[in-house]
Amino acid sequence: MKTYIVDRVKKTGLLALSIGILACGPSVEITEAASTGARPRPDACTPGAAPKLASIDREQLSPPPAPVGSMVLDPKASRALIIGGISLNGGGPAKQISALDLASLEHHILSLKGDSVEVPTFAAAIWDPENERAVVIGGTANTADLAQVFAVRVEGDAAIIDQLPEFPIGSAWAPAAAYDPIGKRVLVTALIYSDDPALALPYRGTYALDLRPGAESWSTLVPGEAGPPAPQPGELRQMAYDPALDRMVMVRSGQKPGPADAWALDLQNPTSWIGLAGTLPALPVSTPSLLWDEVSCSFLSFTRTPNACGFDAWAIDAAATLFAPSPLGSAMFGPGGPGYGNVLLDAPRDRLLILDGGDCTAESNFLKTVEIVGIDR
Repeated sequence: MKTYIVDRVKKTGLLALSIGILACGPSVEITEAASTGARPRPDACTPGAAPKLASIDREQLSPPPAPVGSMVLDPKASRALIIGGISLNGGGPAKQISALDLASLEHHILSLKGDSVEVPTFAAAIWDPENERAVVIGGTANTADLAQVFAVRVEGDAAIIDQLPEFPIGSAWAPAAAYDPIGKRVLVTALIYSDDPALALPYRGTYALDLRPGAESWSTLVPGEAGPPAPQPGELRQMAYDPALDRMVMVRSGQKPGPADAWALDLQNPTSWIGLAGTLPALPVSTPSLLWDEVSCSFLSFTRTPNACGFDAWAIDAAATLFAPSPLGSAMFGPGGPGYGNVLLDAPRDRLLILDGGDCTAESNFLKTVEIVGIDR
């Protein structure tokens, strides 16, 4: 088991894994997205000061978080949930959900209650603020890629799990997902690397899961013919909502050389993804590529420094047709700093938190710390 998981992580880090398996299971009804009339526009965003990287600190976590888990921010409760990942004891699936208090940086594992699901690795997770729950899509468990979707609510020291309708076109390994706050839904695209156009076409589509309790159902928002180009082996994609222009933005990331491509989907008229002019530097696979900063009204993005013991931070102007990054500074951790890892923006405390990264000098060793990067405005 340990050998398999380590190999899986290495394959994922190098993105040499070829995915071509469709999950079998009960049929799921999928419909075309229905028109609900004029979509309200979000409030205008007034840009403030861009953040600058200012300081670096480190805090030991006990118990440590499971690496390669899916992480979501619960801003109301001031905590992060870490879902799944791999175990630090033996290398198998962690099969756990944990919570990190952002104020005290105390980390604890939650007991699991409710529906029985596979707690996945390499899943997508978003926060559903209307229903105060995380929604987890796809991923993998042992050797199986998953179509499962489930919600996680926190009650005391327990994670309450509720199954939701499965991803409608099959397995969803390493999907990209983002919450649409106006539509009260999550938008999802999944990856498949295949030379078969008929198999690859539905995976170029974008699918919406209605998150209203009792009305959860999938619909096709953008058909495959109107989606971005099919991904190439060695490529992942990440999605984020742009509240300034009411659109979804998606970027290509991975360890392939060359710049990252970017596309936008206008949610006022979501007929197709449009390529954006301008490019980003090559984005790493394991670091979330896009975080929205409501103070500067821009995306934040992170790229690995050449020696991999730190990152460069970028602010990305959310112009209508141009994706233009400008540097915000570098965070250099030195030997033993995090390679990759999940990045969270803890805006009330003016800091970035980096969890579950590997030791940048020996990335098979995962860190048991949280790295704290202070920011100034």
